[in-house]
Amino acid sequence: MHFSNHGQARVQQRAVPGLVISLLLQHGASVWRHGAEVRYVDHEARHKIKRELGGDRSLCMIEKWLNSYLVVGSDGEIITVGRRTRRLKHD
Repeated sequence: MHFSNHGQARVQQRAVPGLVISLLLQHGASVWRHGAEVRYVDHEARHKIKRELGGDRSLCMIEKWLNSYLVVGSDGEIITVGRRTRRLKHD
């Protein structure tokens, strides 16, 4: 994982665990917005994460961070991290 200066500050400020970031990068759904990839957890990604972690009990431990998203630049650098409060619109 490679962070921009802004991305590193956002991760620390918003206290998103590294496990959640790696799960978003591996299993998260993606949509392109303004030349960057936004990765988030949708229904399918939730099932993949649940299988990888070993079931509902493990999923409960990270439940509050599953509404997080990552913005990844075209060079693969993580630009920012945040929490979704609304749905992402799909084209």
